[in-house]
Amino acid sequence: MMNDRSKGFAYIAVVYVVALLAGSFIYRNCISLGYLIAIAAADFGATVIIWASGVMIRNSSVYDPYWSVAPFVVLILFSCDRGSVSSAGMIMLVAVTLWSFRLTANWAYTFQSIKYQDWRYDKYRNDFPKLWPLVNFFGINFMPTVIVYFAMVPGLILVNGDHAAGPVTYLAFLICLAAVMIQFVSDSKLHRFRKVSSNSEVCCEGLWRYSRHPNYFGEILMWWGVFLMLLSVDRSMWVTGAGALMNTLLFVFISIPLMEKRQLLNKKGYDEYMLRTNKLIPLSRELFTRGINEH
Repeated sequence: MMNDRSKGFAYIAVVYVVALLAGSFIYRNCISLGYLIAIAAADFGATVIIWASGVMIRNSSVYDPYWSVAPFVVLILFSCDRGSVSSAGMIMLVAVTLWSFRLTANWAYTFQSIKYQDWRYDKYRNDFPKLWPLVNFFGINFMPTVIVYFAMVPGLILVNGDHAAGPVTYLAFLICLAAVMIQFVSDSKLHRFRKVSSNSEVCCEGLWRYSRHPNYFGEILMWWGVFLMLLSVDRSMWVTGAGALMNTLLFVFISIPLMEKRQLLNKKGYDEYMLRTNKLIPLSRELFTRGINEH
């Protein structure tokens, strides 16, 4: 007999396969409009299916792995459709693959079952019961898809082009690797801390000693790295940094304030922790203070 966790994985796997097939169909029928439009349409179509599957079981967390799965699937399938990829495009694909596998594995590790929904979604449903259908579709499903799509655009352009990797491309690749490592180290430390600590305690170990959200910092850094890869081979594409900027704004103005409001209510001494740590960058606050005083 399958337990609830296994049933949840199975349900999500089926949903995502259906979304992939639908997205592929849409892409093939829209490719005449241009690859960026075709991929956007496919991305939206897949999101609608995942949204509908969440509505069916009253759990919007079905969407959660889409954040890390979609970029990998889209970029890999598009590169296969292209047939050949330049050295710059290949480096980008390696970076996104490492990021995707790491973040998806972290989601799988924390996944319990489809009976449990992210606390943020429960909050929105309780705070805005009449608006919940709109919040669910546009806020929880559609908006993240739009942000991730625009963050992917530099990668899509790299795959579609014929750009040789240069020194700055490799530097951007190292930035992406650093982002993945920061996320891995911070999430691993947090998981270990939660196993031996109560829910009311604040994790002040490892990177969490210097940053209140080092995992978010890694996520933000990742997509700036992808953008820098494209910029290293084509400076005229600076406008594609809009995706990384949108992603940054999402974390800084929505995800972090929401999380910190919850932490202040549930964690003892979190207000003091906020005073001695940076919001994002995992470096000693004394280092920043010293730099400001010197100037």
